[in-house]
Amino acid sequence: MRFIIANIVLLSFGLWCWFWPVRSRWSSATLFASIWIGIEMINGIGHPLWTLRQGSCTPGAATAPVLLVLAILLAREVHAIKSQ
Repeated sequence: MRFIIANIVLLSFGLWCWFWPVRSRWSSATLFASIWIGIEMINGIGHPLWTLRQGSCTPGAATAPVLLVLAILLAREVHAIKSQ
């Protein structure tokens, strides 16, 4: 149950970063988004590596690639903000 709650919190934080600070161009957007990007990059790379090491499916292996893609998209948006 803690695993599900933790994932809901992380995903909610990422969506909040996208829909409010990033899209509204808050001055603190890069900080909030960078925290989420870091967490999801670790998650998106770590889960598949864990699965490979175990030799079988592990919790989070199916959603990790999706969250990695979202983190990359958010990183591109943060980079665009910094470039302005």
